[in-house]
Amino acid sequence: MFDGFFGSKYRFAVLVVFFNGNNRSFLASDIVKLSKLTNAAVKSELQHLQDFGLLISSLDKKRGKYYYSLNKNFLLYSEVHDLVLKMQASLIEDLLKKIGILKSISLLILTDKFLNLAGDSVDLLIVGKLDKKKILKFITRLEKEFNRNIEYTVFSHMDFEYRYSIADKFLHDILIRPKLVLINKSYDLID
Repeated sequence: MFDGFFGSKYRFAVLVVFFNGNNRSFLASDIVKLSKLTNAAVKSELQHLQDFGLLISSLDKKRGKYYYSLNKNFLLYSEVHDLVLKMQASLIEDLLKKIGILKSISLLILTDKFLNLAGDSVDLLIVGKLDKKKILKFITRLEKEFNRNIEYTVFSHMDFEYRYSIADKFLHDILIRPKLVLINKSYDLID
């Protein structure tokens, strides 16, 4: 699916590393490790993305190695970021379907790491009538897919509605952060 939009599945994997990297610079070897791609595939994609203008590189003269980072001045930076984010959301929805819990979720919100934001808040908020084993399986597979730990919280409908009604600080702090609402079947949320 991603090949059609990005020209290769490798390019998408490299872009995910950068857009989920909290504005870090990476060595090619870091990207190989995080994307689980071969050296040759990563070097080819880095060159392509640099030629395209989305990446910039700088030489660490002491180490003799190049660091790569996103070029935030690239004309289509925001559009590429949004596209990568939406494609990650699509991956998450596909995973929810495979595990069989998509229909049980009434609210699913992505924040922090999924939006390339620094912070120590929850990355994923889930509300629904859910089986704990299936949620754990989902989170484990999600962490493996994105190659990072994901901070998450799960609420039942009743618990979410109660916490929302009393303006619970923990929940309020999640809801006021920048977020991407993937699923919302029945809640009016604060923006």
